[in-house]
Amino acid sequence: MAPGWSGFLRYDGLRIQHDNPLLEGSRVKDLSVGLGWQPDQHWLLRAEWHLIDGTTWLSVRDNPQPDLEKHWQMVLFQVSYRL
Repeated sequence: MAPGWSGFLRYDGLRIQHDNPLLEGSRVKDLSVGLGWQPDQHWLLRAEWHLIDGTTWLSVRDNPQPDLEKHWQMVLFQVSYRL
């Protein structure tokens, strides 16, 4: 890659095995791709795209519905400044 640019491809997975029948078999798979650009030593800009299968990452408090979509996407952007 060109100077100042970085990228990644990542796969994450989680499977919960628990005595509670409501949690048994809970799982999530997450394929993500990201790109970053650091134009100088202070600034960093990043973008990520996640393709997610499962709802285990989601908080029950924030998402109380029992019928959440199992296949979903997430797009994240970040701008940071280092002193």
